[in-house]
Amino acid sequence: MLLGTIASLSCVLIVTSACAAKFKIEFYDDTNIVETLSTYGNETIQLPEAPAKSGFVFVGWYFDKGTWKDRLTEETYKNTQLKENVKVYAYYKSDSEQTFTVTFETNGGSAVQSVTTDVIEEEPQTTYEGHDFAGWYTDSNFTDRVKFPYTVTQNITLYAKWTEKIVTPVFEVSSAGELTAVSNTDGLDTIVIPEYVNGVKVVKLANYLFRYNTDLKSLTIPDSVTYIGLELCVGCRNLENVNIPAGLSVIPTGMFRDCPNLSSVQLPYGLTAISADAFMNTAVIEIVLPDTVVIIGQFAFA
Repeated sequence: MLLGTIASLSCVLIVTSACAAKFKIEFYDDTNIVETLSTYGNETIQLPEAPAKSGFVFVGWYFDKGTWKDRLTEETYKNTQLKENVKVYAYYKSDSEQTFTVTFETNGGSAVQSVTTDVIEEEPQTTYEGHDFAGWYTDSNFTDRVKFPYTVTQNITLYAKWTEKIVTPVFEVSSAGELTAVSNTDGLDTIVIPEYVNGVKVVKLANYLFRYNTDLKSLTIPDSVTYIGLELCVGCRNLENVNIPAGLSVIPTGMFRDCPNLSSVQLPYGLTAISADAFMNTAVIEIVLPDTVVIIGQFAFA
């Protein structure tokens, strides 16, 4: 009984030699089989030579006869198991075959130079800050994605597709509820501080959290915050919108200094002090002070 169990386990573990089935790749020259190769997949395969044709040059083996876009290479099944028999076809081009011009519409990405050729072996590279590349397409509606190597049969424009990167800020809070750091904000123009981080209620903001963040345009602070450290947004030159939490009693020194695009702020009832330089060098020219304010620091609105 024990030996039978061990033999069964061996069959499960050594799948390529004992349990997986081999399938065939049939290589055709027009309608004639040139060669047949048997493989499990998950390996680099040795491709056969195609028969020579006078006046023609062999380009490669393709799954899609007539279209010549889906090419079989030695690496096609390197990390893929073959699950059925497949057929591939020899593609030839004339010795004097015409070449075509391919232009690239990068849709905001870095430029790619046009090429005149009959085949593009590798995918052209382009980058677009804040975006992930999602492939080249033959149409601007992104329905027909190009596979490389790509056989060019006409003058054509290829279109780059992009997906916007989702940037999520990372908030770090102490056990006492002080927000001590905010990271992963590059390129992010809107930040919403949550009321709770990892189950801890945010009641305090540390010094200098967002200073000189030139991407920031809008900042939301939860009403749970009752204390804000020094120079929270100093030098945030593109900041336009921010709320002052309802429970805040003191606007700290230099909180919005050198924020030239900040023109309007609503101060909460219960605020008692506006510290020095708080709104210095902003676009705030008119503000309603609640009658609870008793202290306004030097150059608060200079």
